[in-house]
Amino acid sequence: MENTTLTQTLLQIICRYRLRTDSNRQAGFTFIELLVVIIMIGVLSAIAAPGWLGFVQQRRAGAASDAMVRAMQEAQSLAKTRKLSYSVSFRNEGGVPQVAIYPYKNTTGNEINPNNLDDISWKSLGNEQLALKPGQIILRTNLGTANQGTNAINTIPNGEVKTITFSFLGTLPTDPTPVLNPGGGAQEGLVVEVGAPQGTDGVIPVTRRCAKILTLLGSLQTKKGNQCNLS
Repeated sequence: MENTTLTQTLLQIICRYRLRTDSNRQAGFTFIELLVVIIMIGVLSAIAAPGWLGFVQQRRAGAASDAMVRAMQEAQSLAKTRKLSYSVSFRNEGGVPQVAIYPYKNTTGNEINPNNLDDISWKSLGNEQLALKPGQIILRTNLGTANQGTNAINTIPNGEVKTITFSFLGTLPTDPTPVLNPGGGAQEGLVVEVGAPQGTDGVIPVTRRCAKILTLLGSLQTKKGNQCNLS
């Protein structure tokens, strides 16, 4: 009832001011008219803002996913062209997803520990082109140790690194044997995904983008949304 009365009062005020003489009209808009326009702009902005934010988040997640897939493909390509096993590692550092591509072994034949890589080896996902800020995009995976899938996809905690290694053929090496169906049922594969963070260990569903390796051949499949779920 109070809202109706207020609306009627505002309409009466607007109508009264709209009944000015032609000479007064030439002076421009009244304060009330400007106020109404400002209120309308504010209401429309409030309605449009969530949709625009969602659009931006989805575009950002798509760009981050493209960068993630390119990194995996680059590691696989380097392995085949250089006839050496190559690894691609992922981590969340200070709220920013990072990736590193490097030979599986150093020049002395020892396995390279990704935790010992220098900061130069790590690149923000998408580099300067994407310019991710902390908390905009998060990396998640079902990887345990290298090439070992688990039956749950979780955010990579700060300080942890998750790795996929390709053999000199561009396939998944068989020593140790990769775990692609940890649940014992359908082939769940190795999953790395990005998305806009939501809560403590999740992403906004419409922003989920992922890459899956389902077989030993190492072929990549890109998915989004619920398609990223484990089977």
